[in-house]
Amino acid sequence: MSHRPDAELVGRWSAEIDQIYGELIPRSTRVALVNFPNHANAGDPALWLGERAALDRIGVEVVYTASWASYDGDTLRKRLGDGTVLLHAGANFGDLYPHRQATTRERLLAELADLRTIQLPQSIHFEDPVNRDRLRRLCEDHSDFTLLTREPQSFAYAQEHFSVPSRLCPDPVFSLGMRPRASDPRVDLLWLARTDPEASGYALPPVERMTVESLDWLAPLPDEAPWPLSDRVRLKLNSALLPRFEAGSGLAKALWRPNAATFEPLAERWVDRGCRILARGRVVVTDRLHGHLLSLLQGIPHVVLDNSYGKLRSVYEEWTHQCSLTAWAETPEEAVEAARRLLAAAET
Repeated sequence: MSHRPDAELVGRWSAEIDQIYGELIPRSTRVALVNFPNHANAGDPALWLGERAALDRIGVEVVYTASWASYDGDTLRKRLGDGTVLLHAGANFGDLYPHRQATTRERLLAELADLRTIQLPQSIHFEDPVNRDRLRRLCEDHSDFTLLTREPQSFAYAQEHFSVPSRLCPDPVFSLGMRPRASDPRVDLLWLARTDPEASGYALPPVERMTVESLDWLAPLPDEAPWPLSDRVRLKLNSALLPRFEAGSGLAKALWRPNAATFEPLAERWVDRGCRILARGRVVVTDRLHGHLLSLLQGIPHVVLDNSYGKLRSVYEEWTHQCSLTAWAETPEEAVEAARRLLAAAET
């Protein structure tokens, strides 16, 4: 099955990201990129790599990077001068994940209220209006804050509840472009289902005449190949520094450079792992947004189910419904039947 039409769409969305970033961040601007995600949810590291790719293309200078733990406002100010602060994209602009990245965002907005700050494309969801209003006040009290959202549902929410400049922008993972399938398939159907706060509780229905593997990519898999030694060393270094940074020992000022040097190689490793997991299936069914997008970038036929608050439907209806290798399903049973049709089409 050819995915040339999908490659053309991905290229169009990547160019749109470059245009939006370029309008907001002039060439040669010094920028700081904060909230690096070092974890097995491949979507977040893929966002980081997509951000870096787009920033490189528009010609800005990334002078400081930090995770939620290694962020230090004084160091950022010294490195940045009068540049622009960028907050990592994703789905933590809300209260489903009330820790670490979210609290770092609030801390940064309060400490750096005089520095131009852009929130890179987020999905927005709050369970408690109290949490929303606390963040809203920080955004509105900031001297120069812009909020990018990656789907219309979140853009409408931002327009209604946040009196700050906001804009719709494609998901930064599109900036990575198409990539080869990471490995050969080994089952007909890979069922990648969320096991985190965004899970909708989908259960794999009975499946006949197809081989199936069901998993989530958050947990280690028993048959995974070990990482190369260099990446295991980087992971150990990053993991060893994290609690020391979190404890406020002052090491964040002294050791931010060696810590930051681990970010891109680790992001590449997490994304490669996620792509290899997806490539196990000839067809994928998933309620993970980046299970969807990384399948698309690899040319893997796949079926999309929604997450708990409608994020995937909003992305699908705005962007990816046009893709030839993507199908939507309302229920697990519909998803299995759609996967069967995609598998049959791929074999013709």
